[in-house]
Amino acid sequence: MERSQDGNRRAGYFVAGSVLLLAGLGGAILLNLLLHALAPVSGFDLYFFRVYPGWSAYATVAAGIGVLATLVGSGMIYLGWTTPRGKLYLFDTEGHYPPDPEQP
Repeated sequence: MERSQDGNRRAGYFVAGSVLLLAGLGGAILLNLLLHALAPVSGFDLYFFRVYPGWSAYATVAAGIGVLATLVGSGMIYLGWTTPRGKLYLFDTEGHYPPDPEQP
């Protein structure tokens, strides 16, 4: 008998929202601002980027993507809080659910 797919979506909202929130806020915004604030006047090389203390078009786009990811992540966490609770089903690698103890 196939089990219903009405599991707990809240776990997915919380995990995905947290990843987006941390990557957007921490990576794209705070790290971006920190690198530009610490850069000397002559700039420094970071892998294949040259970072200057001034604010460039790339830095603006990266910060914008970070703001967007932060907003989407915050929205997903909000959805996680407002979504009704359900059973949390963990399935194996082949997509099979464990046997339901309530089913005969």
